[in-house]
Amino acid sequence: MRALSYVIAGCLLLPLSATAQVADSRQQMRESEKNQITKLPVAGKYKRSEIMRCSMRDGLLAIEWTGKITTPTPVRIEIEGSKNIWVVHQSIPLGDAILQSGCTVLLASYDFDRAPESGPYCTTLNLNSTAIGISAAYGPGSDRCNVSYAQMDYHVVRFHWADLTDGQLVQSKIFTAPSLLEMRNGHAAEVRKRLEPVLKELTGINCTRADATDIYRAFDKLQPDADIAARFKEILPRLDAASFIDREAASKDLASLGTQGVLAALRVDQQALTPEQQHLLNTFLEVNSRRNFASPAAARQDLDFVLDALEDSDAQVRSAAKQAIEELIHRKLEMDVAASGEKLTTSINALRAELEKQKPAPATRPAASPIN
Repeated sequence: MRALSYVIAGCLLLPLSATAQVADSRQQMRESEKNQITKLPVAGKYKRSEIMRCSMRDGLLAIEWTGKITTPTPVRIEIEGSKNIWVVHQSIPLGDAILQSGCTVLLASYDFDRAPESGPYCTTLNLNSTAIGISAAYGPGSDRCNVSYAQMDYHVVRFHWADLTDGQLVQSKIFTAPSLLEMRNGHAAEVRKRLEPVLKELTGINCTRADATDIYRAFDKLQPDADIAARFKEILPRLDAASFIDREAASKDLASLGTQGVLAALRVDQQALTPEQQHLLNTFLEVNSRRNFASPAAARQDLDFVLDALEDSDAQVRSAAKQAIEELIHRKLEMDVAASGEKLTTSINALRAELEKQKPAPATRPAASPIN
């Protein structure tokens, strides 16, 4: 299910040509919006996966609304692990209702106290059967940034951002590409800085980044932790249990192993498994995958992919990624991949900036943005 959005009440993006005209009133709108939203009834507390499932398919963002919440009027909900205020403005069944409203799901996440440099104070999703639309607003007043992402069924994605100072539009760029991954590959710095935080705010995942299955397929010499390997070995026979309940319990235990469980699942010889075991393992691997490469070697030849891998939580992945980058750029890197936190982030950002200057011009260029 996908959706396209441009305007909804309050924080959602106004057409960018009109944004400067209303910038001075944004602070008052934001306070009014906060007052209205905090008065809404609370419909319950959910895991994010209980209300929507987010993944990447064929380079495009895929969002499936589960139908757990159905409401024609706004309600507040709480999302486990998120401090934001979440509002389902609208969630209606598929069918004739789409034709009447043009919208199936209208979801917004608010953090009214967030500073602009820390991220958007409002992120919204507009979802229907033909497209996905996501918009975000940074900053309350005349100095602000607006970001929008639109994805249509005919496989065209559009990413637009605009900066304002004193209510005046100072710069604005529009990017289009056949897929989100192609857009990121062509405009990695822009997407990483402006779009990825918005997508993660809403979906809870780094949509354009490789997941554990992709990473451990690429670095195919890595092996799982011994304790995890032992637990995986215990779970594996249970995936072929006669009882569905037992197989489901085994699948949950497998998921609890995390990324190291993914690594263990990748290293098992599937030819020795039953069809049921193969099916459940492959389902587990697919859930933890967002990128497709022709081969492990092809993944390691993708500079953006291996740069992302430098930020992985697994130290052995970071070490393998460093080696892959050194082979690509034909020199040694003065970087401590055993480091963590700000020191590692600073080193990676410096390397990205250095390599970005050496990249050829992208095939998908920003289109001119009219300013009215």
